[in-house]
Amino acid sequence: MVVFDDIRPILFEVPEKHHYHLVLAFIEFLGYRSHDCGPSIFAKSVEALHDKSGLKVSIGKICKVQSLNDDNSDTLYIVNTFAVTLLRQLIPCFSNHIGTSLTLLALQIELSRFRTNNLTKNDKKEIRKIMKNALKEDRNRNNLEVWSMYVNLERMIGKTGEAGGIVETALSMYSGKSIEQVNSESYGLIALCTTYCEILLGIDLCDPTSLLARQPGISMAIKKKVMGLLCNLMEGKKFSPSDENVINPASVLKTTSKFVKSIDSAAQMFSQTSDECCKQTVLQLTWCYAVFCLSRTDLKSCLDAIESASENISSYTNDKTFRKVFYTFQLKLIVYYMSVASTPLSTLRVYLDRALTDFPEEAVFLSLFLDVERKSKISGRMNRYFDRLCRSLVSPVPLLIAVQHLCDVLEKRNTEG
Repeated sequence: MVVFDDIRPILFEVPEKHHYHLVLAFIEFLGYRSHDCGPSIFAKSVEALHDKSGLKVSIGKICKVQSLNDDNSDTLYIVNTFAVTLLRQLIPCFSNHIGTSLTLLALQIELSRFRTNNLTKNDKKEIRKIMKNALKEDRNRNNLEVWSMYVNLERMIGKTGEAGGIVETALSMYSGKSIEQVNSESYGLIALCTTYCEILLGIDLCDPTSLLARQPGISMAIKKKVMGLLCNLMEGKKFSPSDENVINPASVLKTTSKFVKSIDSAAQMFSQTSDECCKQTVLQLTWCYAVFCLSRTDLKSCLDAIESASENISSYTNDKTFRKVFYTFQLKLIVYYMSVASTPLSTLRVYLDRALTDFPEEAVFLSLFLDVERKSKISGRMNRYFDRLCRSLVSPVPLLIAVQHLCDVLEKRNTEG
């Protein structure tokens, strides 16, 4: 090394296009994997090698950041602190969507010590403090993706009213801009509008892993407010909480057309660049479009809108992530709609069967399947499915889900005596 240093001061160089993935790889080395950032190219290479050798890697735990250090609180604190400090030093080296992704990753790691099912009053206060401090930083003050994360954390801790107020404040300040250009700013605005629509309609933040309790139906006033918000988003108009939301047929048709064109344009750009911001924009726009169709007409139209978008995007890319997320969107809307309006269970079963056919090892779909069959009190269908699936296992996830279900059944029997 000394001899080499005398000849050349640089040991090796990493191309700029790999800088982001090098950071992700080091974070993965520390034991973290973010669903939002996705795996680094190095992790993808390892998974591809496992696929070829028949050892498929598939972790379906539902959380933003997965950590290998969760079982050791001392190790968790040390590694968390190190990872967050490292990311904060590296974030200024990146811009646009990549810089935002690393900012969100740092916040997720910092917040990973909290457990949503056991939050104290002080925990909630600390979570708010972390997010408010993040928004005070110059690079985050106008970043709508960070605002969206803050809003969703408020929803997660059960403060939906406060979350709605934060969204209205952010949209009042930062809306009114065109989203025709796919970039971090337009994506953040779309994400924030999506979040506000979910709050207005009462759509659950989490993935659809179980059926929901009955809740009041959607009022016409709420539907008009959602449609008005999304019409303004697509037309680049300023948001105002006091808007009367007068929607005319011409505006609805224009917004529908803009949604279709915007999704197609972002998908085409993703096929050419493989840019993560383009990918997330496609997904958020599709979800927005589905919510718009749900507010405009009914469940069938929003399911058809997602299906149409899926077929269109498949002509640009063979990335299976799109298909899996679109299935999740469809199931989430069906589960939600079943809680607010009379909907046959067969509708859910049809789409759930399709999802499980294409992704038999996806934990979200398996959990929903178990919940549906358990509440229907039909064990034969469930037993046959897992018996067939466990005979050709390439991932431990279905087996773990099945064991978890049996444990729940036994626990319930013991509780009931």
